[in-house]
This record gives sequence, C-alpha cells and structure tokens, in this order.
Amino acid sequence: MKTDADIVLAAPVRTPIGKFLGGLSSLTAPDLGTAAAKAAMERAGLDPKNVDQVIFGHGRQAGAGPNPGRQVAYRSGVPVDRPAFTVNQACASGLQAVLSAARSIGWDVPVYAPPTGADPFIRQQLADHPGWVDGLTFASGRMTAEVGTAPFLNFQSQYDSTYGVDRVGVKTAAGEPVTQPPEFAMYSYDFVHVLVAAVSRAASVERDKVLAALNEVTTQGANGDERGFNEHSHEGVVDDDVYFARFEDMVFRPVADDALSATLPPIPQTAGG
Repeated sequence: MKTDADIVLAAPVRTPIGKFLGGLSSLTAPDLGTAAAKAAMERAGLDPKNVDQVIFGHGRQAGAGPNPGRQVAYRSGVPVDRPAFTVNQACASGLQAVLSAARSIGWDVPVYAPPTGADPFIRQQLADHPGWVDGLTFASGRMTAEVGTAPFLNFQSQYDSTYGVDRVGVKTAAGEPVTQPPEFAMYSYDFVHVLVAAVSRAASVERDKVLAALNEVTTQGANGDERGFNEHSHEGVVDDDVYFARFEDMVFRPVADDALSATLPPIPQTAGG
C-alpha cells in the first residue's frame, strides 16, 4: 500500500554532457534543467500540477539569474504557488537536493549516491545529524585491485607523508578523527604518469604528437592496475570495476551484498588506523 512517505525516483533523465564553448554553450543551467524536468515528468506520467515542491541542485550559479530552482519549476509547468529552492554545494548539489527532499518527509531508507557521496563535504554538512549518514551507500571505482591492497596502501603512505593526512573534519562515535583515503588523488597521480609516458614516447610536447602517443602507452596505477588509453586498456585512469560502499559511524566500508564489493577489504579511515 502506498503512503505519502513513499519515495520514488521516477524516470530520471539528463541532458547531453557538454564541453567548454560547445554546442550547449548558448543554454543556461535553467534551460537544461527545464528540459530534463519536463522529460522526467512526462516519462513518469506525472502532471506538473501535482508537484508539491521543487528542489534543484546547481553549482556554479553565476549568470543563471535568481533561484534557478524556481525558474525550472515555473518553466516546467509547476504551479507558481508551489515552493522551490536551489541547493549550491558544488559537486554535492544533486545529492543534497535528493537528501533534502527525502528527509523533509522523514524518509530513513538508505540513499544511494554517485562517487561524490564519499566527498568529505557531505559528512561535514551532516555532522550534526550522524544518523542521516549511516546507511548512505555510494558507487565508485575500486581503490584496491586484483593484486591486493599493498600498492594502494603504499601510495597512501607516500601521499600522507608528503602532503599530510586528509582529515574529514568529523569524528566517530568513539571520538576518533576520521580521515579520507586519497582515492581522488590517485586518479590525478595516475593521469600525470600516463601523460609523462606519452610525452616520453612522443619525444615532444607538441599537442598532436602527445595525443597520438597517449594511445600507445600504459603505466602501472597507484593501486596496481594498468592505466592507459591504448587498444589493450580502455579504462584511462578511472577503474571500470565499480564497487559499492556504505557509511556507518562516519566511515565507509565495501558492502557485503555485492559480488565484487564483498571481496574488497575496508581501507583504514581513522587517525589511529
């Protein structure tokens, strides 16, 4: 039996992904948001008149005009007497918009998020509501590889000794400071190594020669996997092996109910290891 507390992600859609000064450059974020909102409601069979509230995630709002969420709501046919607001938390904007909508009616079912769900900013913003973080599950590229944990832990040790431990800014229930594994730094590290290999192969820094060389080189990534863009490796520097992790007490661990995730060991995330 359906109740007013049920949450449904109905027919999610998106616009094409653009590039700087590309084919979508003449459109504003509200233009694109309106197109997506109209399509989502149409596919879900939802009459805009039945929408009670619009929560719109939008980072980088300069030049978009006041309250992009209100613009999207109005232009999508939502009645003007329905409230609408905009969330601006950079990469976490979309996730926070979903959280705000779900929590507004008391929903306590786990929220599934993209890799940004692991962003320390999420936990910082929800530090006063640790119960909201518990159960949050996100999907991301695996940190450790088939060769085991040693390569990533070695990279983490070098990263921490060079730049210092990345402290999330929150603590566990036992008072331990939470730290962030350098998984995002891993991708930057890997790409720089692939780029250096390409420059070396091209024996030049000319754009066309380096781009051609990028299709010919492979390097070992920080977690032990091969990284490259050539015919033998199409992953680039982002692992295609997606895993799921779930938060508990402000730290995340691979879930046990997914075949790949269940084989992965948790990575230490407290100051004490």
